[in-house]
Amino acid sequence: MRKRRKRSKARKQKNSRRLPRSKERIESEIEALIPRLSEDPPPEVVSEDAAGRTVTIGPNMKKLLLLQQELFKAVFGREQGPNDLLFWNRDREGEGVFPIDEEGLFNDLRRNASAVGVRPDMAYATNKTGMIITEKNHHMFSEEDKRRWEEALKEYKRLQ
Repeated sequence: MRKRRKRSKARKQKNSRRLPRSKERIESEIEALIPRLSEDPPPEVVSEDAAGRTVTIGPNMKKLLLLQQELFKAVFGREQGPNDLLFWNRDREGEGVFPIDEEGLFNDLRRNASAVGVRPDMAYATNKTGMIITEKNHHMFSEEDKRRWEEALKEYKRLQ
């Protein structure tokens, strides 16, 4: 038991000696990692209860989430708390942690959808429902979620 504690203390000391990476370095790692997310196996629901869902994630997604936490500390100078956003409005970092501007995000997605291979109807449904449902992840959503998704896709077609 004591040896285990000594090792963990030694690891903590070793990790604390590591110099923090710059915001720019972390951002570039995140940018390079995003295309590799498609290599991960699809997330799987492990359990679901009133508190929410527990899902497995692939190694690239895990690394992305850890980088986001590191970026949060680099930007705001503190550890990320349980009520802090994982992704935040990067345009307002100087003012604090603000939610992502969903309308702006949707406009960016719509403008860039074809360039990155996202169908416009999928971008519309994502904005409308707040979800992205694909063949790989559909098993993670309730029947009600799937119904809302399909309605959003049909609505997009009617609007065209």
